[in-house]
Amino acid sequence: MLASSIQDPDVEFVAHQLKRGNWINDYEFLEGRGYKLQWTPHGITRMTLLQISLRRQESMSGTLESLDLGDSATDSAIRAFWDACLEELALVDKRSNAVEVFARIIKDWRSFV
Repeated sequence: MLASSIQDPDVEFVAHQLKRGNWINDYEFLEGRGYKLQWTPHGITRMTLLQISLRRQESMSGTLESLDLGDSATDSAIRAFWDACLEELALVDKRSNAVEVFARIIKDWRSFV
C-alpha cells in the first residue's frame, strides 16, 4: 500500500506506466488508505532490485535528490539498470516529476528485501 490521503495524478500516471510495462496487474486508490498495486513477478523482481539501489544511494548520500552513484563498475551497472527500467516504463521525458514519483513508489513500497 502506498499511503496517500487523496488521489494523485502523478501517482496515477506512474501506476498506468507500471501496468503498461507489466510491472503490475492493476492498481486502485482506496480512500483514506492510499494506492494498492498488484505487482507481477516481473515487477516484484525489478522493484526489489531498485529498492536495493535506492537504499544504497540513500546510505551513501543521505538523500534521493539525485542518483549520483559514483564511478565504480558496480555503480555504473546500477545506474544502467535504473535507466533501463525508466526506459522500459517510458518514464523518461514524459513528466518532469515522474521519476521522483516512481522512486517514491519503489522506496516507500513495503519492502521485499
